[in-house]
Amino acid sequence: MQIVKKQTPTPRVLEPQARTVESLRETLADLERSLHSREELALTQAPDVLDAIQMAANRELAIEQLDRNTKSLVAVQDALGRIEAGAYGICKDCEEAIAQKRLVALPWATRCVSCQSKMDELESSSTEMDWSDAA
Repeated sequence: MQIVKKQTPTPRVLEPQARTVESLRETLADLERSLHSREELALTQAPDVLDAIQMAANRELAIEQLDRNTKSLVAVQDALGRIEAGAYGICKDCEEAIAQKRLVALPWATRCVSCQSKMDELESSSTEMDWSDAA
């Protein structure tokens, strides 16, 4: 019986992960700050119909931005949780390693490029089916 000693990560291996954690924490702080800025959502009376329409459009854009930021916030929190759990960089579908380039570009990625492409195709085809069902 051979005893395999668990290898301790070298500083070079830990350094990119530390930068990733720091980057994710900065992104998290930015997103949290953006969620507290809700002036655009305030309902106010407009003296003019065109102003009211413009304000409603601005409110709709602010709501969409708030929704995107909330989803991003959850994704960043999940990525930090995966780092703590030791599951960061592993595709949640195929359980293969996610390419380092992808993680640099999108640190909160949960899928490898191949699995994400498949997911995007599924979502795209389901959206097309929804539109065709509505007609």
